[in-house]
Amino acid sequence: MRYSALIIKAMLAAYGLLSAATVSATGYYGFAPNECPESEINAIGTGANAFMEAAIRLDPQADALVARLAGRSISGVRCYLRADYKQKSKGFSCVKIYRGSLDAEPVVKTVNFTAGWNEVILDEPVVIGDEPVYVGYQVFETQGVPYPLATYRNASFPGACLINPKTSGWQEYTNRGALMVQAIVEGADEEFAHCVAVGAGNAPLIVAPGAEFDCTLFVHNQGAQPLTELEYSCLDSEGTVLHVGSVSFGEGLAAYGSAAVQATLVAPMEEGSSVPVLLRAKSIDGVPANESLTSALPLYVSADVFSRVPLVEEFTGLSCQNCPFMFYYLDKALEEANIPHVYVAHHAGFVNDELTMPCDEAMLYLFGGSTFNPAAMYDRRVFGSDATPIMGANEPSTQPYLDRISESMRFPALAKVLVDETGGGGSIGCRIYGKISKAMLDRKDGLYISAYLVEDPVPADKYRQIGLDPLPDGAPDDLLDRFCHRGVIRHVYNSDPLGDMLSIDADGNFEVSFPEAALASDWDASKCSVIAAVHKVDQENLKENYVLNAGAKRWNDYANGAGICPPSYDSPDRVRVYVDANGRAACDSESASLRVFTTGGAEISASSRLNTGLYIVEYRLADGSRGTSKLLVH
Repeated sequence: MRYSALIIKAMLAAYGLLSAATVSATGYYGFAPNECPESEINAIGTGANAFMEAAIRLDPQADALVARLAGRSISGVRCYLRADYKQKSKGFSCVKIYRGSLDAEPVVKTVNFTAGWNEVILDEPVVIGDEPVYVGYQVFETQGVPYPLATYRNASFPGACLINPKTSGWQEYTNRGALMVQAIVEGADEEFAHCVAVGAGNAPLIVAPGAEFDCTLFVHNQGAQPLTELEYSCLDSEGTVLHVGSVSFGEGLAAYGSAAVQATLVAPMEEGSSVPVLLRAKSIDGVPANESLTSALPLYVSADVFSRVPLVEEFTGLSCQNCPFMFYYLDKALEEANIPHVYVAHHAGFVNDELTMPCDEAMLYLFGGSTFNPAAMYDRRVFGSDATPIMGANEPSTQPYLDRISESMRFPALAKVLVDETGGGGSIGCRIYGKISKAMLDRKDGLYISAYLVEDPVPADKYRQIGLDPLPDGAPDDLLDRFCHRGVIRHVYNSDPLGDMLSIDADGNFEVSFPEAALASDWDASKCSVIAAVHKVDQENLKENYVLNAGAKRWNDYANGAGICPPSYDSPDRVRVYVDANGRAACDSESASLRVFTTGGAEISASSRLNTGLYIVEYRLADGSRGTSKLLVH
């Protein structure tokens, strides 16, 4: 078992006992590369003393390459273990091959596994026919030993990851990467030549029909020769070609190697929560690719794809000594993020002052019974382990604010909010209109609208602010230069301080007009504008308060798709989130804690069985880092 078939053949060839053609006539069928760094490997296990079994599927009905291999023999199994498993004497560790189904009696060879790659040659080869073949291995996981199973995290292919934990039943996973398992196929050079498997992941939460979008393309070279350029096609469920693109690999993608690259795809015109885009290789280094695996990327396709304009709310006060410090780093973070946003300051939570409005006091319920300044919130979203959507930061850094802005931007905008200002001269009114996403139509009776006339910015010397004279120890040198009063509410248009109930028609459209408000003589009319937000209000369940979207007249073109898109925060996830065998959200990190939200922002229990639909899963790792991932449940 410790001497691979390739090494033996190479030795024989060196002595002239095998020709070079014979040496190269071994193919490796799988979806993980021959070699990859530890940083690209996911660990999978139960953390208990239990059997763990893993397999990949060779399916002639799904993969034309496997169909062409009919009559060829699987002579062995190549698999990667994260620790030694010297269990041969008990029959616990072995390779297994199932023919037809995973319920069939397997072909078994018992071995001792060592950490790293193991190549096991079967006593009798298994011939590939016209039915699926499942190739894998089994170990008895020992508590305290590193999780035994390994997957190449940068991959997503059908049949690439089937797991049977604790003999509880086989489950196929599509979000945990590709098992580091390969079937050794004899005499298969011709069939494997010019074959590439193409998959995709890290797509946007919602994509408009027919729209281009960026994603991660997973490429696995199924041939024994390196490649430098791949041309790929994406198709709809009817086989219509939607887009043809290409990617280059610099020094080349090694034989049986894998890579994750950025690429562009096009969404189908069909709308739905799980619309597939089919992916396949078109040509390799200018030569037409041989037909092989076609993989599917399920998309949430909807015409209701709205540009997000987040609502940033600052809880502050003129008597709050620490508020200028927080303002400084929040303001710098917003400048650094460079995203469209609207800004409102609520002068409440510590001591009321001359800028305090009734709406500011009414919103203190969002603190969950406590009051403090300084604080900030983003679209009134709840993040991490917080019970409320409020965050105060004492850290002299922009990073806490950038992290929250990034997390907020991952949520899809569920409304388009457009603002027209009316009146002129000494008064300003407004007309707020737009559309609610189809995803929120069943909850449209519980939506509210708030509209404010704000002056932004207001010079610091117009209202005396505690904490500036003298500056506290450790204050940034340019604090006085940057500080101003942002988002000062001059008038509240909605009659209820928390927002007016929004009336929406059957198609999701809404329109509200508010009467004009007189401008005071000491306001700078050139700095006054109307901002509006559509949001949920629930004083009993604080997590049910969130903003569907916000808007201002200056962002109307952007909201209608004519503006410049903000930067993307969809960086590749540090962990893979998936649905486990019990239908619950899970991930491949042993240390992560999870929180599950609907696309509407409502949190559901992480231990609940998930119904069909799209969810947002927030994970927090042991080192304190956090992220979010889209989870589509079929």
